[in-house]
Amino acid sequence: MNNTHTENELIRYVYAEMTDKEQQRFQHQLSRDAHLRYRYKVLKHTLSQLNQAVTTPQPACIAAILQASKDLRAQAA
Repeated sequence: MNNTHTENELIRYVYAEMTDKEQQRFQHQLSRDAHLRYRYKVLKHTLSQLNQAVTTPQPACIAAILQASKDLRAQAA
């Protein structure tokens, strides 16, 4: 199995986008391949970290958007 194919399968497996047959085959590969298991654990950890990330915009961004909105309103008037 080539690397790109494996990466795509890892992502599909993590997001539960595989058929039952594909999932069984991939789980068998995971049971036999220590490096693949490692990559799976790293991907799961990364996704966990992303899900916990704060997604609040910086105050400067909010201020810039509000100012741009005021400027557009002034131009339209």
